[in-house]
Amino acid sequence: MKKRNEKQMFKILKKLLDVKEINFIQQYIVYRDVDGSYVLYGEYNIKYIDGFYVLSKVHTFTTRQFNFMKNAIIWAILDKYNKIVELKEIEHLDMTYASSNSHIELQKKLISTAKSLDVMALANTKLQEEQIKIENISQRINDYILVANRCQDNMFRKAVNN
Repeated sequence: MKKRNEKQMFKILKKLLDVKEINFIQQYIVYRDVDGSYVLYGEYNIKYIDGFYVLSKVHTFTTRQFNFMKNAIIWAILDKYNKIVELKEIEHLDMTYASSNSHIELQKKLISTAKSLDVMALANTKLQEEQIKIENISQRINDYILVANRCQDNMFRKAVNN
């Protein structure tokens, strides 16, 4: 029902606005396309493919693969503002977070199947290390979310003033 309403709203907007106005609005919004992908600012597409969120930049060969949607969105926003150093960091954090999650699951499994106290103690120590790592990564990602939000606020302010 919700999807049908969105399609109807889009058709109504198309009738009310001309192509130039739609293109202007598109550069400031994020929306879900009819194929299920997300379109950001008319420049980026994010599709869920084989367990990953694949971000592609329109009219370029730039593609990136992320484990988490929010990291793909952060990357797109920061790319729009040419924050090159931050882009590499987001990609690294995404990969490290997914890796740490896998390690946590492995350590939990080892703890539950351990037959000796030494194996259980070692697995528990590694589990705690990975959990601390996840907390640190989450904090760094949250910092980048704040940076991305500020960039978006600036973009929206400029759009309103135009």
